Amino acid sequence: MAHVGQRRRGKQTRKPWGHVVGGGVLVAAIVAVIALWMSSQPRSGAIALGSRAPSFALPATTGGEVALSQLHGSKIVVYFYEGANCGPCQTQLVELQQNLGQLDSLGTKVVAATVDPLALSQSVAAQLHLGFPILEDTNHVLGSAFGVFRIPSAMDMGPVDDHSIFIVDADGRVRWKWLALDTMHVPVEAVLAALREL
Repeated sequence: MAHVGQRRRGKQTRKPWGHVVGGGVLVAAIVAVIALWMSSQPRSGAIALGSRAPSFALPATTGGEVALSQLHGSKIVVYFYEGANCGPCQTQLVELQQNLGQLDSLGTKVVAATVDPLALSQSVAAQLHLGFPILEDTNHVLGSAFGVFRIPSAMDMGPVDDHSIFIVDADGRVRWKWLALDTMHVPVEAVLAALREL
């Protein structure tokens, strides 16, 4: 009898793997949806959607100075990142470069900005073979204007422009933003999808 009882207890505690895996997938999907919703919410004074994008002429890795206003007529992806010592930031730069053809086909220019000195960004651009400029936002004028300079709720990376991507339309207005303060990554697929809707 004891042997039968032990077998029954074993059956009672055994759970089908299909239910466990299915439940895990459902939880992951819910977490992803919540994260996506939270990332779209205004945080710490980031520039409001519909606002005219700030434009400052800043030194660029491609030579001379670049201002966002010079690119009006094209959609613009503006990527702020913490600096050369940030691994996820370099991954994001590479992903943007890998999708430059698709971005171009959508009438879009890419501009990155960081508080790093220009010489350091030029080295990064050369190593990663970037086909778009990195702006020297050493005095964080552009990051402050977009509301992403040293956001209190972000990781403590020092006085930097925090990891975020904005889309500016052809008329110079901010139409989409994703502040990746915790994940340090903005899915390029989400950027492309947003551009297709403009």
